[in-house]
This record gives sequence, C-alpha cells and structure tokens, in this order.
Amino acid sequence: MDCINPILDVAITATRAAHGTGLPETLEYLRDAMVILKHKANDVKAAVDYAEENRKMRRTHEVSNWLLSVEVLEKEVMEILQKGDREIQQKCLGTRFPKNYRSSYKIEKIASETIGVVTELRHRGDFSIVVIRLPRADVDERPMEKTVGLDRMYAEVCRCIQDEEPGIIGLYGMGGTGKTTLMTKVNNEFLCIHDFEVVIWVVVSRPATVGKVQEVIRNKLDIPDDRWGNRTEDEKAVEIFKILKAKRFVMLLDDVWERLDLKKVGIPSPNSQNRSKVILTTRSRDVCRDMEAQQILEMERLTQDDAINLFMEKVGKTTLNSHPDIPQLAEIAAKECQGLPLALVTIGRAMAGKNSPQEWEPAIRMLKTYSSKFSASTAAPFASSQWSYDVFLSFRGEDTRFTFAAHLYVALHRRGVNTFFDDHKIRRGESISPTLVKAIEGSRSSIILLSQNYAGSSWCLEELVKILECRKTMGQLVLPIFYNVDPSDVRRHKGSFGEALVKHENTLKHDIDKVKNWREALSEVANLAGWNSQNKSEPTFLKEIVIDVLKRVFGLSAGDAKAIVKEDSRIQNKEVVPGPHSTTVHIAGQSGISARGRRPPIENVGEELIDSDSDSGYDDVESILTKVWTNL
Repeated sequence: MDCINPILDVAITATRAAHGTGLPETLEYLRDAMVILKHKANDVKAAVDYAEENRKMRRTHEVSNWLLSVEVLEKEVMEILQKGDREIQQKCLGTRFPKNYRSSYKIEKIASETIGVVTELRHRGDFSIVVIRLPRADVDERPMEKTVGLDRMYAEVCRCIQDEEPGIIGLYGMGGTGKTTLMTKVNNEFLCIHDFEVVIWVVVSRPATVGKVQEVIRNKLDIPDDRWGNRTEDEKAVEIFKILKAKRFVMLLDDVWERLDLKKVGIPSPNSQNRSKVILTTRSRDVCRDMEAQQILEMERLTQDDAINLFMEKVGKTTLNSHPDIPQLAEIAAKECQGLPLALVTIGRAMAGKNSPQEWEPAIRMLKTYSSKFSASTAAPFASSQWSYDVFLSFRGEDTRFTFAAHLYVALHRRGVNTFFDDHKIRRGESISPTLVKAIEGSRSSIILLSQNYAGSSWCLEELVKILECRKTMGQLVLPIFYNVDPSDVRRHKGSFGEALVKHENTLKHDIDKVKNWREALSEVANLAGWNSQNKSEPTFLKEIVIDVLKRVFGLSAGDAKAIVKEDSRIQNKEVVPGPHSTTVHIAGQSGISARGRRPPIENVGEELIDSDSDSGYDDVESILTKVWTNL
C-alpha cells in the first residue's frame, strides 16, 4: 500500500497540471467569493436594521434564515482557508509542490465545492422584500400643539419605554410644567410606530375610582355588554386582565392624585416578560412611589431661551412689531412666567393684540406680583401633597351658602387653597354620605363656619363629630369661625344653639346618645382657636382668615402669607350670587375655578359673569393670571 500512494500522488499532480489549477488559486477564488457574499450580507443587514429601528418593521423569515446561513458558511470557509494555508506552507524542500498531494487535493476539492455553495447563497440573497410592517397598536391620536423644550424629557421617556425595565414610569411635577403635553407627544409620535398591541389613555383625576378607570379600558378593548353588564368590579377586573395579559400594552394614566390599585382595575403588572408599560403623570413624587414606579422622572421647567421663544410665538409677530418697546417688554413678561409652559402659553395668547407699551406695563406689574406670590408659596398651596383637599368647609347652607361661605371659598381658591365646598345635592337621608366622609378624611384641615342656624342641622352636627374624630385620629387641623354668633353660646349651648339641641332631644328620644355627642362636639370646637366676625367688615375678615389659613395650614411666614393676600380693592367689589338653579355659585367678575374638574362642588364659576368693562388689558390679564396660578 505504501508503494501505491506515491503513484496516486503523481497521478493527482498530473491531473491538476492538466487543468492548470492548484490549491493556492482555488483558495484565492474561495476567499474572493466569500468577500463578495459578505459584502452583500452586510448590505442586506444594514437595510434590515434601519427598517427595524427607524420604520418599526420586521425582517422576513427568509431574510433572517439567509443571514444566519451566511454566518454559518463564513465560519466553514474560514476553517477551509486556514487548513489550505497550512497545507501550502508544507512544501517539499526546494520545490513549490506540497509534501502530501492527497491531502492538498482533498482540501482543494472541498474549497472548489464550497465556492459553488457561496455563489449559490449569494444568488439567493437577491431579495425583492427584506422586511414586513409590524401590526401597529390602535393608538388614538390626541390634539397637541407644537412643543418647545420637551426634547430631552421626551427622549428619556422613550428610552424607558424601549428598555425591558422599568415596567411603571412616573412623571411628576407641579401643574403647568407640561406633563400631559409630554405624554401626548409620546402617545402621538412614539407609541404609534412601535409594536405595542394596545395603547390606552385614561384621565384619572379625582376621585380615582376603580369603576371609572375600568369603563375607559372596557371601551378601548370593545368588551361586549354580555360580558360586562351587571358584573361586579372584581368580575370586570378579571375580564380586563384576561384580555390584557395576552397582549403587549401601554397604559397611560394622566393626572393621578392618589394611589390607584392596578390589580383591582384588572391591569396586569408590567414586567420584562410581557414587555408592557404603565406611564403615569402626577404632581406628587409620593404618588409615583405609591404606584410603585421603577423609574421616576421630574418634569423640568423650560430654559430661559425656550421660555422666551414660546412666549414670543404665542404673542405673535404682528404684536411684537407694533412698537419698538414691545419685544423687550415681552421678554420681561416671559421671564416672570418662571419657565412654566401653561403660564407662557396662556399669558402669551392674552397679550397678543396688545399693541402699546401702556397695555403691557400694568400687565407686567401684575405678573411680577403673581410671580412673587408663586415663589413664596411654591412649597405650600401649590405643592403636591398626600391630601385630596387642603380645607374642608363645613357650613349651614341656608345661612351662608350664597353669602359668606361662597365668599370664603373664592378667597381661598384665588390663593390656590384647594377647598371642598359641599354641593347640597349629595345630602340624602339622615346620615352624612360616604362622599362627605371621604372628603373630610381626605382634607388636611377643616373650617367650621358656625352661624345662627348651624346646630339646627343634624347633617352639620354629624359632620362636626366626624371632623373632630379626624382631629384626634389623624391630626387634622380644625379651625372654627364664629360668624355673627357668640363663642360662649356655642360652648354653653345657649341661644339658637341651645334651642336647636332641645329640639333634637325631643325628636331623637330613642337615640339620646347622639345628641349628647353633638353637645360635646360643640363644646369642644368652641374651645379651639379660630376667628370671630364681631365688629369686622367682611373683606377685612376674609383677608384675616385667608392669611391665617396660609400660615397655619401651610406653614408660611406672616410676611409670605400677607404677600399672597396683598390687598386688591377690585377683589372686595366682587359679588357671589346664586346660580339659576340655586345650586351653582357664580362669581361676578371672577375667573379662575379650575376647568379640569379638580374642585367639583362649585361649577362654572365666573365663566358667564366675567367683567367686560376693561379696555386696558389689565383686568383680563388678572383673571387669566388667577386662572393659571390656581391651576399650578
């Protein structure tokens, strides 16, 4: 056998010589063919990657398999080339011939066959279609104006959405910083081109009820009536969960004021496995924590340049060019808006058409006043808190609903104090309603407006008992107002208070302990530090109360509180008059009650009766400023 091998080697050499080829040439052909194939694969991969990243498409299975085949073949070719190169290095001394012709011929044959495989694979890479469009989520595009200064925050939120973690993203910041605008931009521009199957927007607001959120989700998911009607909240949660757990979803929760239990709603916990997301906006970082957000982002105010540009855009070129001094005045006004988009947009629009410095100067003075008030109270009335209300106002409707109680509500509201003002329509039966109980428990303080007929109402007395209970158990601040009554009459149950209690005892002979509790409550509240209206004009009395509320409820200094309640003679001339159905309070000349429903007990305040006498631009700017700053 040993003598046969040399003979075969000679035959192989003769055959190769006849064909005019050899191992080095074959390896070179293979190397060149692989380079051409690799270039083509790189081009295809680049096109696919771009489409997947920027156009949110997916490579076809054919392309995916082809690219994988190229990778596998490339490794095989590298092994053949390495073996061939080693074989070439092993030559007979003084010749160009390999020592082992059989081994060399075998490698050359494999290389030649592989050249055919490379060529065939290259031809298979002539694709007419390399990607297909992903099914897009049914995203409801929301109205949105051009945004300014949100690019960095937008990029950060988009990054969080693309990352496997976090599942829950919280955006927090004071009112007017653009939280909802940012989330709208994410909804309109980002989510509509990504591979989420369901995108649902829910305006949560207050109160954050499970049922309300479930209804919005149900409508988006088109859950039929036969699987929804007459179902309990728990059953509805199961139905929602059953649908969402099989989908990659994004839940956008706007204007969250308190913890919302996602499990009770039926929203599956977003995680890296289901790759779903929950994004919420709120004024409070604590709410983000309560919602267990893994990523918490604080909304930033606009930079000075962005703020000025946004303000100028809303004022408009016509107004800016109407007088040489106006651009400089506009810049001053923009700076006083403290980088808050809501203030910049609203006030910028209000100043559009004010074509003389005489119209701008008083408006800027007022802006400076409001700006300083805002700065002094950023950490107080306008700051986020765990409470649903700053003040619960307890009063006897027939005595003061459309007079002093309404005046006090407006005075507090103008300074950003979120006050619960009871709508008498929610009073039913003999006991106070769950709505009122929740409002009392959710208030950081209560003001008891003790008027002549206060004790005649069992409702008021039950409220008082509940309020004093919260004072003991929750540390709630309770502040009495003795409105045209003597504190000693309240304490000792004399006058109208004594007469009312006697009537209650005659009516409630079967429940005398209840009346006993009312007596004790009246005595207790009469011993608390409060305010007495005796010998005081109403405007002066209101001012005294508001200053004291800012000091005692929010901890402001006397100077800061007085700055916020700087006397304005126009305010003293406002009237509060009953609405057409005696359930709605209207403030003549007053604008500013939140249009977003955060203070629901009083509706449409000031919308119909705003003064229209001003021709200087001062009064309308004031009303707009009031509206803006009480929404921050």
